[in-house]
Amino acid sequence: MEFISALGYSAMIFGVLKGIAIGLAAGIVLVIILAKTGLLRRNNSKHQLAVKLYYLYIPLLFAAVAGGWMGATAVRAEANSAVEQFRPELTELSVEVGNIVLKDILALDNPDVIKASSLSPLIHKYADTALDEKLGEVSPRLQALVSPVRAPFARLLAGMLESRLLSLASDTLKLDEESIEALWNKGVITVLRQGLVVDIIKRQISQRFQPLFSMLRTFGITLLLPVIIEIFVFRRKKSKA
Repeated sequence: MEFISALGYSAMIFGVLKGIAIGLAAGIVLVIILAKTGLLRRNNSKHQLAVKLYYLYIPLLFAAVAGGWMGATAVRAEANSAVEQFRPELTELSVEVGNIVLKDILALDNPDVIKASSLSPLIHKYADTALDEKLGEVSPRLQALVSPVRAPFARLLAGMLESRLLSLASDTLKLDEESIEALWNKGVITVLRQGLVVDIIKRQISQRFQPLFSMLRTFGITLLLPVIIEIFVFRRKKSKA
């Protein structure tokens, strides 16, 4: 995944190996239980030979799914840890972007624009440009960490700035530059300095991994389902016999 270039391979490799070990152990235990309960015993010799493949198939399937799952979990945890390490830089980055957006809005020489319906595209445009500019000034590792979630991060940050700016407009009747800047520093910059942007990025990182976890879950269930169905059919036939 994209985060690996920023984090390195050690976390992923360790997670995959740990998952494979856990998956193999769980698969072997399951096979032993199935064997002891007689669920892997068949009357037909050819059928019995085919069922013996379960002794290999089930542990390997568990190992593959668990390896992928634990590897992805390890990378996600490492990414969130790295974001926390960069909390001061990310916080300052968001503050700078917020100040640039306000400066660009005020440069329109029309403070009342913050009450206009055209505010949203302006803020998103300014935030997008400012974020690109500021990301070019940070370390390559931080750039690589933020790049995979840059687009949704920019949208969420711009949306937050927009809602705050509109809130300021509704809270005051005097929309001169000085009063807007004072309220901005109090109502927006203060929030950004509390690390809101770090929470946004961590949430986006978690969402980036959800499709992978869903795919692994579907993969495991789909490949295990024929085994479950075969054992279920065998039990029903045995109970009727």
